[in-house]
Amino acid sequence: MRTTVGDVATMHANIKPISLQLRETGLKTYARFCTRPDNHPHYKAIQETAKRSVQRHKTSLHLLATASNLKAGDIETIASTRAPPSSATPHMYRIAKTEESIEWDNENVNKDIMIYTDGSCYKYKSSPVH
Repeated sequence: MRTTVGDVATMHANIKPISLQLRETGLKTYARFCTRPDNHPHYKAIQETAKRSVQRHKTSLHLLATASNLKAGDIETIASTRAPPSSATPHMYRIAKTEESIEWDNENVNKDIMIYTDGSCYKYKSSPVH
């Protein structure tokens, strides 16, 4: 493909133009910055840049804040939970052969919520989830 134009090759490879990639990365980065907890070292700087726009000496945070139109105080932060690797998961999972799983599903279909990740419950008539 020596004679293929770069833009056409990029399009066929399903790659976004670099300007869109950079803008998207910047917006995602600023959204992550806005969700930092108040004990984070950059928290105060992020809050200050989100409050008002400056005319001179704009930093990268100012430019990202202007481009994103996000308000740092309006974004909900969700506290993460920590658990040691040795702790047990509260979810039950089963990996069984087809015949066993069909029997188990028929017996337990109305007991709890069941989540299928392989599409095996698609169009299953007695399932509570359609």
